[in-house]
Amino acid sequence: TQPHFPSTGQKPLPYREHKATITMLNDRLTRSEIQSDDVSRRSLLQSAFLAAAGAAVPLYLPEGSFAAEARQVFDPIPGERFTPLTAVFTLPEGWTTRPGQKPKPGKFLLYTDTYGPNYRYFSNWPKLKDAEGQCVDSIQVLVQGLSGLESIADLGPIQNLDPQRAFGIEREDILQADVSSAVSRKDANGQVYYEWEINTTEGTTVLVSAAASGGALYTLAVGATGEQWSRGGEAMKGMLQSFSVAPAEESSVDLSERIYGTRKEGGFS
Repeated sequence: TQPHFPSTGQKPLPYREHKATITMLNDRLTRSEIQSDDVSRRSLLQSAFLAAAGAAVPLYLPEGSFAAEARQVFDPIPGERFTPLTAVFTLPEGWTTRPGQKPKPGKFLLYTDTYGPNYRYFSNWPKLKDAEGQCVDSIQVLVQGLSGLESIADLGPIQNLDPQRAFGIEREDILQADVSSAVSRKDANGQVYYEWEINTTEGTTVLVSAAASGGALYTLAVGATGEQWSRGGEAMKGMLQSFSVAPAEESSVDLSERIYGTRKEGGFS
């Protein structure tokens, strides 16, 4: 059966606990400008940084990750019920934002139980432009704990899921929209993703990619107006397919020890 998640029509709560900032890795390097051993050293440095930050697994970067595209990173969330993992996607070449603009993080309270509050975390990316103007309406990454999942496929066949409601995407225009395509893919690490194309009655298109790992659901949602979709739809599909979350097992540490132990260390209040 499809999981039910509470409505997200609440006011976002402060997001002070996520001390690791959302980073934007705008490496404008081409393959001819770097050597393969440089890539290896950089990957090792990133893995070491994540390990120091409490990530349970190294950052997975698909082949060619230091080409001309800009890597976008949703940092691991420490002190939660799920394993802290990094979510990554790639912007098409030429997509830029104003200097100094960064993704805006936040969270919604889903419910409170014996172990305390359970949140859905999100980050909204700033407006992006290319040579012809604004190229996308919205980009959002979301994560929420959902214990017991080894893969997104454990939720059932993709045709039985309702992407408009299941992941808490902050767009009212998709609630009555039609799903025009639903496909699954598997990356080089064996991670399975469910992906949808949603067409709204207002003429906008929303692409959704979702994966489960480490006891949480990770979602990338990309929205575009009709004009943006007409000239950049294929680039947006490529961005969706670049979405990557490393596969990881759910923590074997007792839930109360994970939460209360981290709280004592200042993980979150």
